[in-house]
Amino acid sequence: IKTQKYDESRNIRLFKFIVGEIDIQLYDCNDSTYVSRIFDWENNRGLRVNSLDLVKNQILVKILPGKRAELYDIWTELKNKKCTAAQKINDYGEKLFDVGIQLYNNEVSRMCNHDDLFKPITDANDPYAEVRRFFATVEKLYSIMDEISNDRFGRLVTSSPKVKLTWEAYMWAMLPIFYKRGSIDTQLIKLLVKWYFRTSYVTSELTFNSMSYSNEFIRISNCYLKDDRYDYYDEIMRCLVKYMSSHVLNDYEVKLRDMELTNKTAAQYLLLFLETCETPDLQTVPLKYTLEHIIPQKAKQTLTSASLMNNIGNLTLLEGKNTKNVQKGNSSLGCKEYIKKIDSYKNSSCKITREIPETYVAAFTERDVQDRAKSIAFRMTQHTSY
Repeated sequence: IKTQKYDESRNIRLFKFIVGEIDIQLYDCNDSTYVSRIFDWENNRGLRVNSLDLVKNQILVKILPGKRAELYDIWTELKNKKCTAAQKINDYGEKLFDVGIQLYNNEVSRMCNHDDLFKPITDANDPYAEVRRFFATVEKLYSIMDEISNDRFGRLVTSSPKVKLTWEAYMWAMLPIFYKRGSIDTQLIKLLVKWYFRTSYVTSELTFNSMSYSNEFIRISNCYLKDDRYDYYDEIMRCLVKYMSSHVLNDYEVKLRDMELTNKTAAQYLLLFLETCETPDLQTVPLKYTLEHIIPQKAKQTLTSASLMNNIGNLTLLEGKNTKNVQKGNSSLGCKEYIKKIDSYKNSSCKITREIPETYVAAFTERDVQDRAKSIAFRMTQHTSY
């Protein structure tokens, strides 16, 4: 009441609610299973009891009293853990619990019936040992997700909420496969990231939450869970090729060349993907580059085609602030003309930016925007092919 700072009228309403509307019921029962069910039956909070909470209660009543608090605390901590990646996956802990209990049962399924999946734990001779085994699985999944976020290509789809794979890519492919093999597969991550930068920028026809992809992912993961000699990589690649539309297959280069990239984040990460592909494996591409317009935005009205301002040929990556090597960062360069930005481009740590003054020595024109767009679109076509 102190925290809410209620006035007198609200205090009166609260008092009337407490004494007139709240019903306290006391049940005395020796049947632990029945007690667990009462938790479900008599819930009247106006909210659906999360099925994981119901299962947790069923498990805890089977655990010796001295160990219940320990399991309760670990369960709560794991289930409520937040996503460390910038993509901020909603209900992150619950999603990993769903994957974890399926892996505990060694089978991936589209539906996740908690009562059925947790039954081996609730019916076990030693439920404490089994639930700890389940916790170990979930902890490993958290570790795998962190490894994906730190991968050279994985970080490109986990560092921004606007550039990401749908959860199905993790739930039905990467997490089961990486858990089974005991480590992440950098080539599979790269394949899925290629798919993203090939598909999401030119079409919205299919995503991984469609039945076409998800059915195949579930089948492939289950085959690998049962036999680690199964070639999951080739099977996933066949799936991606099978459902690639002719539009994405044949028109990608032309579409990207002519596209107006008004979404700055999308444009920035497309260029980060290109930079990562053309940088040695041992070198980590900084994600803090900012999007730079080579022909400055203040000159938009002078262009014969205003769409060229946000064409991929007029965009590059540049350090945001002044650095020891870069004479001027993006924030200092502002809307300066091309000739005054050349030195900063030459000294950038970004390869695709250093190329610009090497190719366009004294000026950068609308024709140069089109030529550079053609070059980048061709390179992106090569890098996103699978």
